[in-house]
Amino acid sequence: MKVKEEKIRKGYTRITVEIENEKFISACKRASVEICGKLLKEDGTPMTMKEAAGMYGMAMFHSKASSMLIQETLPLILEEKGMKDNYGVATDVIQIGDQADLIYTAVVNLERSKETDA
Repeated sequence: MKVKEEKIRKGYTRITVEIENEKFISACKRASVEICGKLLKEDGTPMTMKEAAGMYGMAMFHSKASSMLIQETLPLILEEKGMKDNYGVATDVIQIGDQADLIYTAVVNLERSKETDA
């Protein structure tokens, strides 16, 4: 995972995160288990990933996987950098796909924790 930090204006920082394709594919598999367990065929059995993708498209799995990875990685990144999110984070997925790394940005209104300022 690669992380770049860029101050964009007073009190705001843009963090760009690039997550390796292998981790994204793994998250897609976890997302498919979660999603397909909730999607049922007419006979009441869960759909397979192929059946669900045929009905709803792979974007459903990509969206869930990217959301999972953002929720897992962003708090760790902020903690590692000694940052505290004050007012919420605006995230934007820049690149996504089966053959590409996941890249997202997060604009954070932040406050450096007192421990890192010392």
